[in-house]
Amino acid sequence: MDAATQERVRQFLSQTLAGSVVRGAAIAASTLDVALFFASGMPPFANALRVALGNGRRRRVLLERVAWSRDEHLDGDNSRALERELVGARFLGLDRPGEDRTLHARFDSEAGPRTLVIELFGGSGTWFLIDENDRILALARRVGGPRHMLAIGSRYEPAPPATTPTRPELDVDTPIREADLEELASHYGAIDRELLHAQLVREIEVTLQREQKGLEARRRGLTERRAAEERAPMLRREAELLLASPSIAKRGLDVVTVHDWYENGIERRLELDPKLTVRANAERRFDRARSLEEGRNHTDRELAALDDRERELDDYRSRLETQRQRATFESAIDELEGLRRSVRDIASPRQRSNKASKRTKPASKLPYREYRSLDGTPIRVGRGRAENDQLTLRHARGNDLWLHVGGGIPGSHVVIRLDRNKTASLETLLDAGTLALHYSKARGRPHAEVLYTPRKHVRKPKGFAPGLVEVLRSKTLHVRFEEERLARLHATGQKSDG
Repeated sequence: MDAATQERVRQFLSQTLAGSVVRGAAIAASTLDVALFFASGMPPFANALRVALGNGRRRRVLLERVAWSRDEHLDGDNSRALERELVGARFLGLDRPGEDRTLHARFDSEAGPRTLVIELFGGSGTWFLIDENDRILALARRVGGPRHMLAIGSRYEPAPPATTPTRPELDVDTPIREADLEELASHYGAIDRELLHAQLVREIEVTLQREQKGLEARRRGLTERRAAEERAPMLRREAELLLASPSIAKRGLDVVTVHDWYENGIERRLELDPKLTVRANAERRFDRARSLEEGRNHTDRELAALDDRERELDDYRSRLETQRQRATFESAIDELEGLRRSVRDIASPRQRSNKASKRTKPASKLPYREYRSLDGTPIRVGRGRAENDQLTLRHARGNDLWLHVGGGIPGSHVVIRLDRNKTASLETLLDAGTLALHYSKARGRPHAEVLYTPRKHVRKPKGFAPGLVEVLRSKTLHVRFEEERLARLHATGQKSDG
């Protein structure tokens, strides 16, 4: 997107989205694009404000329709930080500071001002989420050069100014229209599909090439084995010739000469193991011949399997070429994604098992116990002080409900996992409150007050002890302990809980 168009888009976004509340935030795993979903202000053709990184042809900040699958969502500290800090925040505007390829999306959240710094330059572009003190809360990727130290927790520093002016005077007198934005969204959607098509084709090609090399190496090994198996009749003949020469009885001979009656009595020199007798050398040849003869059938089966695999690869290559030549990328992408899954499935079992053995590590114990409420909603309970921090700060999302027994009584953090735009039923709240009471120093009391609030209202100021947090605002739930309710919840608990 040229600078003038981006500036016109920026002006439109600042005016149209001003005051809108963020209801969702997500990061694409493959591209690190950001999608911000607003409660209002969306035109009919879009459902999100998208910050697209990567290839220079696709980089932009634009209103688009985003429909990522669950597998396409990045699940990690950055995505959780983005959701925690921006969901519920009000959009204030999209500014263009000194550099024409840098944009600042400003938000007002209950935790304080937040800015999404969008850098649409460099190899792939990047973004940083910073607080009012310019401290980095999340980022797309680390940058190189003089800013290579920028990381979560450090102070954001803008890129050094270019040696030549990078903010030319832009012709932006004509405001952009929704129809223009829809056309831009369609244009960039086509670019994304084109690039995805090229990426899928390349991934499939690389997988097929790797598998082809593996098959060729395997065939060379089988060819060598077959050549050895062809020597079985000769080994058996040599063994018989040794046994037919009783005059050769001494141990310690390296080479002997025998008459080969299968070849008109010509002399043949045979190498021996000097540590063995002639009979023992003959028996060794018989054993080797039997082993090679028994392996012939197995080699035949393996060669036939290789032939089948070769034909399978040829079929995949043919299908790939067909999709490569399709008239439109839209019609080919679904087929290519299915083909990619199929090609991955044909990877050598030995290769897959080797990779799995290298990468597999003992599963670390989760910092929480998980139970299910009466309607099936997941409820997580921290295992200890340090684990409480992990549950609340790393495993909980901004819209999840956070509970803790009130009155300053120590106890586990409890989190009700909620899907976007979902609320917890009263029964689920009582279930979670019962667990908060049971896993606290108030255990044994007939009733207790339990605090509950969305996770985004829970903070951990610097210097706070493990498990200790600050609750910005909350509501109170009166929980009466019920043995039957606790028993039902424990029946749904993880097997590892004990």
